[in-house]
Amino acid sequence: VGHAGNSAGCAHYASMIQRAIEFGVSQPYAEAAEMLRVVTNFVNQDFGRIMNNWNNGDLLPSYVLEISGKIYYKRDDLTPNGHIVNHMVDCVDLKDSDTWAAIEATKLGVPVPTLNAALEARYFSVMKDDRVEAS
Repeated sequence: VGHAGNSAGCAHYASMIQRAIEFGVSQPYAEAAEMLRVVTNFVNQDFGRIMNNWNNGDLLPSYVLEISGKIYYKRDDLTPNGHIVNHMVDCVDLKDSDTWAAIEATKLGVPVPTLNAALEARYFSVMKDDRVEAS
């Protein structure tokens, strides 16, 4: 742990970096789940079990993976069958702050391909109507 400064801006900067890391970590989980869904007959509990196994291993434990595994087990209380994950809208709201780390990295000349790819996936998710129309 290091000390970056005393101003409130330092805390905001650290928060921006944390959010960028979460984007970069979450995107491969979503992509892996979709690949497994396409090539297997997995159901939600299978995805939850896999993510829990990954999280309990030595290589990938993380809070993001822990909550990602849990959501696949969460039943939907509003319908007689199904899981919450099946009713989630595949569209995110983007905030200006979601792009700050990529902008800052560009200003600093630091390549951040993982963050940029995760942001592009989020931009694509926002275009829900266009995706539906194109399909």
